[in-house]
Amino acid sequence: MEYQLVLQWPGSTLDNYDEMSALEERLDRGLTGDGIVDGHDEGESETNIFIITENPKSTFDEVKSLISDHPRWKEIRAAYRELEGEKYTVLWPKGLKAFHVD
Repeated sequence: MEYQLVLQWPGSTLDNYDEMSALEERLDRGLTGDGIVDGHDEGESETNIFIITENPKSTFDEVKSLISDHPRWKEIRAAYRELEGEKYTVLWPKGLKAFHVD
Protein backbone atom coordinates (compact mmCIF):
# COMPACT_ATOMS: atom_id res chain seq x y z
CA MET A 1 0.00 0.00 0.00
CA GLU A 2 1.27 3.47 -0.82
CA TYR A 3 1.11 6.45 1.50
CA GLN A 4 1.65 10.17 1.18
CA LEU A 5 4.00 11.52 3.85
CA VAL A 6 3.63 15.28 4.30
CA LEU A 7 6.29 17.52 5.83
CA GLN A 8 4.73 20.84 6.78
CA TRP A 9 5.94 24.20 8.05
CA PRO A 10 3.97 27.31 8.95
CA GLY A 11 3.78 29.56 5.87
CA SER A 12 5.67 32.35 7.57
CA THR A 13 8.54 29.97 8.32
CA LEU A 14 9.59 28.97 4.81
CA ASP A 15 8.83 32.24 3.04
CA ASN A 16 12.01 31.87 1.06
CA TYR A 17 11.33 29.70 -1.99
CA ASP A 18 15.03 28.90 -2.36
CA GLU A 19 15.15 27.54 1.20
CA MET A 20 12.19 25.24 0.57
CA SER A 21 13.64 24.09 -2.75
CA ALA A 22 16.97 23.33 -1.09
CA LEU A 23 15.24 21.18 1.55
CA GLU A 24 13.27 19.35 -1.12
CA GLU A 25 16.45 18.70 -3.12
CA ARG A 26 18.31 17.54 -0.01
CA LEU A 27 15.55 15.00 0.64
CA ASP A 28 15.38 13.93 -3.00
CA ARG A 29 19.13 13.23 -3.07
CA GLY A 30 19.30 11.69 0.39
CA LEU A 31 16.36 9.30 0.66
CA THR A 32 17.64 5.77 0.13
CA GLY A 33 14.56 3.71 1.06
CA ASP A 34 11.34 3.61 -0.89
CA GLY A 35 10.50 7.29 -0.31
CA ILE A 36 10.11 9.39 -3.46
CA VAL A 37 9.81 13.18 -3.21
CA ASP A 38 6.61 14.04 -5.05
CA GLY A 39 6.73 17.83 -5.03
CA HIS A 40 5.60 20.65 -2.82
CA ASP A 41 3.06 23.38 -2.44
CA GLU A 42 3.02 26.74 -0.76
CA GLY A 43 0.11 28.67 0.62
CA GLU A 44 -0.35 31.66 2.84
CA SER A 45 -0.53 29.55 5.98
CA GLU A 46 1.75 26.59 5.24
CA THR A 47 4.45 25.03 3.09
CA ASN A 48 4.30 21.28 2.35
CA ILE A 49 6.72 18.76 0.89
CA PHE A 50 5.11 15.50 -0.26
CA ILE A 51 6.79 12.08 -0.25
CA ILE A 52 5.27 8.88 -1.63
CA THR A 53 6.29 5.78 0.33
CA GLU A 54 5.20 2.30 1.33
CA ASN A 55 6.74 2.75 4.79
CA PRO A 56 5.91 6.22 6.16
CA LYS A 57 7.41 5.69 9.62
CA SER A 58 10.77 4.45 8.38
CA THR A 59 10.82 7.12 5.66
CA PHE A 60 10.19 9.78 8.30
CA ASP A 61 13.07 8.37 10.37
CA GLU A 62 15.25 8.82 7.30
CA VAL A 63 13.89 12.37 6.82
CA LYS A 64 14.87 13.17 10.41
CA SER A 65 18.42 11.97 9.82
CA LEU A 66 18.66 14.13 6.68
CA ILE A 67 17.24 17.45 7.86
CA SER A 68 17.04 17.51 11.68
CA ASP A 69 20.08 19.79 11.70
CA HIS A 70 18.22 22.41 9.63
CA PRO A 71 17.29 25.58 11.57
CA ARG A 72 13.60 25.14 10.59
CA TRP A 73 13.38 21.58 11.96
CA LYS A 74 11.90 22.78 15.26
CA GLU A 75 8.83 24.06 13.36
CA ILE A 76 8.10 20.97 11.28
CA ARG A 77 4.91 18.94 11.45
CA ALA A 78 4.68 15.56 9.75
CA ALA A 79 1.84 13.16 9.04
CA TYR A 80 0.85 10.53 6.52
CA ARG A 81 -2.29 9.15 4.90
CA GLU A 82 -3.16 6.38 2.52
CA LEU A 83 -2.54 7.71 -0.96
CA GLU A 84 -6.26 7.74 -1.74
CA GLY A 85 -7.32 8.42 1.85
CA GLU A 86 -8.25 11.57 3.70
CA LYS A 87 -7.37 10.88 7.36
CA TYR A 88 -3.85 11.78 8.45
CA THR A 89 -1.84 9.97 11.11
CA VAL A 90 0.48 12.38 12.93
CA LEU A 91 4.15 11.42 13.25
CA TRP A 92 5.68 14.68 14.51
CA PRO A 93 5.72 16.48 16.83
CA LYS A 94 4.66 14.13 19.57
CA GLY A 95 1.33 15.22 21.01
CA LEU A 96 0.06 17.04 17.90
CA LYS A 97 -3.66 16.24 17.81
CA ALA A 98 -4.76 17.37 14.36
CA PHE A 99 -3.15 17.68 10.94
CA HIS A 100 -4.54 18.95 7.65
CA VAL A 101 -3.29 20.26 4.33
CA ASP A 102 -4.90 23.46 3.08
